[in-house]
Amino acid sequence: MRHCARPIVPLALAVLALGVLGKPASADGLRWQHRESASGAVLAWEKPDTDDQPLVFSCDASDRSLRVGYVHPSGQRSRDIPLELSSEGGRVQLRMQGERSELDDSFVLSTRTSLTPELMNVLSRGRHLTVRVRGDVARIPLAGAAPGVAELARKCGATPTG
Repeated sequence: MRHCARPIVPLALAVLALGVLGKPASADGLRWQHRESASGAVLAWEKPDTDDQPLVFSCDASDRSLRVGYVHPSGQRSRDIPLELSSEGGRVQLRMQGERSELDDSFVLSTRTSLTPELMNVLSRGRHLTVRVRGDVARIPLAGAAPGVAELARKCGATPTG
């Protein structure tokens, strides 16, 4: 399947348009939050009441597509950047497009894909989500993500396997 990269700006607008449900916070104030509406669902690893949103999964219910956005600490514009998501539930690699943010100096990776059973397993099974991009590794606790993962599955149609 070919993954078409799209800008992450629509994700930010979707996040602002939907209501927030809080989850347990990490030491740096980041936590999993999800928002849902008739048009889709968003699951984000973010700091509440800020624009600090390092990882976002946004489901468009009309075509059951999933947009994934990740803020990377460094990078350059590119169309084919591998991003690996892994947990005790498995491993998935996505092909991302990289863009420098117009709002600040951050580097945003994004892609449009589908919520596969393999990706569902990664997000729903395990205690930590590991994100790997070009040698950089981030480890994110999955505590608090389950309700948002379930809503993504409901809107985008995937279920875990195994």
